[in-house]
Amino acid sequence: MKRNKIIIRVLILGILAVGIISGRNFIKQRPGQLQPAAQTQGSVKYWTCAMHPSVKSAQPGKCPLCGMDLIPVETQVAPVYEEEAKEGAFYGCGIKEFGHCPHCDEGKPDAQCICGEHKFMIKGEEINCPVCGRKLEKLSKEDLSSISKNIAGTLALSKRQMELSGIANAKVIKANVFKEIRTVGKIAYDPDLTIAQEEYLIALETFNKVSNSPDSDVVRRAGDLVEKSKFRLKVLGMSDAQLEELEEAKESQRSLILPEDKVWVYADIYEYELSWIKEGLTVRVTTQAYAGEEFKGVIRAINPILDPATRSLRVRLEIDNLMKKLKPEMFVDVFIQAELSDDVLSVGREAILDTGARKIVWVDSGQGSFEAREITVGPEGLALIDGQRIKVFPVLSGLTEGEYVVTKGNFLLDSQSQLTGGMSVLWGGATEIKEEETKTESAPPATQHKH
Repeated sequence: MKRNKIIIRVLILGILAVGIISGRNFIKQRPGQLQPAAQTQGSVKYWTCAMHPSVKSAQPGKCPLCGMDLIPVETQVAPVYEEEAKEGAFYGCGIKEFGHCPHCDEGKPDAQCICGEHKFMIKGEEINCPVCGRKLEKLSKEDLSSISKNIAGTLALSKRQMELSGIANAKVIKANVFKEIRTVGKIAYDPDLTIAQEEYLIALETFNKVSNSPDSDVVRRAGDLVEKSKFRLKVLGMSDAQLEELEEAKESQRSLILPEDKVWVYADIYEYELSWIKEGLTVRVTTQAYAGEEFKGVIRAINPILDPATRSLRVRLEIDNLMKKLKPEMFVDVFIQAELSDDVLSVGREAILDTGARKIVWVDSGQGSFEAREITVGPEGLALIDGQRIKVFPVLSGLTEGEYVVTKGNFLLDSQSQLTGGMSVLWGGATEIKEEETKTESAPPATQHKH
């Protein structure tokens, strides 16, 4: 009896084994289906906190900082199929970094210029590049890692993550970037500059009188006196154009000490705003003494020397004062409207993550794919977009017109990049600063001399 039971059990196990093997063979031999050559599920690298990515644990548990449940960080493993494993090669058009294309490289930029569109590779297809038409070349691992030096990282979100993230983006466009600078000024009362102008005019008159003298030494001294007087006026803030006007008028500017049809206003511009300031810009001036009334003028001169205490530079404005309402020593509010240029590629301020050492934007590549990209920008300004004033930065390099950048949720993307095993794009700034400090600390001490 026992022998019969043993025989039955052996038969059942044999049948099951044959069924399993047959099933595997059947699945393998199904036509048109590729089977994974390697396991596609990622393994748990470690456990971390969604709020504190610096916390890492080999086991699940609670965050020691906030008490939240730790979440797993899995190794992202893409499925590798047997057919693809046989091909195994990547091909690209040979453009190694953004900002280049065949048309520009050959010195023939035209309407077909496609700068920045070579950031993809086609796997296993030895054809021509669909963008520029060049024959694709086989790319090595080194080529793949150096396709673009300004890419700080990449990230892919699932459809569910996209729904919960609330990410918003904006199109990179060309706009008229401008800036309105507001500062405080004062109606000039400058007897020192008036006296310096008189001295220059006297020196110039003396030189003209002795220029035909047979005594070359007298002519030389008179010329030196003119140059020194002229240099002093430049130090006091007068421009070359103003000096020419002074020479033609042959009289000092009385408006520096008395109200005239035109008065001078001295205003200070901070160092970070200097790139917007240039001679000839129109300005408007208001004062509490005449509420609601505006006085218009232009920037006539910019001082050559920065004030080290306030980190500002003085500009001289010539303001219309036909009714002689503006008096010397009156305080005024100054408004300067400066335009960078028309049709400048620009990006909103909220899209930029500033590390202090570099500026990063997250580019939305579509279908949940994002790319952290380092860009170079100019001074912050304003742009009129859809009837609203938006704070923007002019883009000097790193982006192309028509791309989409994340304007809401970029910090969330940076955090998600860390949670999926990547590195924060904001991390580099502190590191670079720390490296600079380390270099300074390790530098040999300067030689000390006794006096």
